[in-house]
Amino acid sequence: MSFDTSLRQKLLTTRIALAVCASLVVVASSTYFPQTTVGQDVVKGRSESGDMECVSYCSNVRPGVAFIEVRVRVSESQLSEANLRSKVRQQGLEVTVYADGFERNLFANVSAIKPKVFFLAPPKQGRSAARSKIPGLQKLQITDVVTRFDKSAQTLAVQPTGPETAEWVTVRLEGLDPGMAYTFRVPGGKSVVTCHAVVCPVDLIPAPAKRNP
Repeated sequence: MSFDTSLRQKLLTTRIALAVCASLVVVASSTYFPQTTVGQDVVKGRSESGDMECVSYCSNVRPGVAFIEVRVRVSESQLSEANLRSKVRQQGLEVTVYADGFERNLFANVSAIKPKVFFLAPPKQGRSAARSKIPGLQKLQITDVVTRFDKSAQTLAVQPTGPETAEWVTVRLEGLDPGMAYTFRVPGGKSVVTCHAVVCPVDLIPAPAKRNP
């Protein structure tokens, strides 16, 4: 082997080693300094029968606030606007944060889907006025109700995936506990859908430095 050939092999070996080291540095950097996407984490869920869907995401304008949208199929065929709105006003919704919460009566509900209403837990047994206090459900509130006749449907995160001939209603909820699993069903229904409330990053604003008088 000539001197030139040996030198070329050593140079090639050195280049390969440098390339490997560079790739390891890139991997290490991405591991220890992950990218943060504020408000981009999304959690989705869908019932086995496909008649309920949900999605949880962070607000783009209110740091630390998470939403859950629940989409419920209320009719297999299309209805007139008046009939659909009437059906939605009669549609209730139940929610629990326990695996067997519906069976153990550990859930909260609204008797009719409409904006600005809070979910309330059923009264305790033997106490007609006192209601159960269930963690994660005490502040849960419907803030928006949307059907296909509402223009604001374009701003919601849940996108239609079911039959185009069916009628759906989507409700947006807030007052969630971050990381908690919320399971929904319609009253008396067997179909359920579960979404975990996302944990939203919060902008940390340092306190202003104290000035000496």
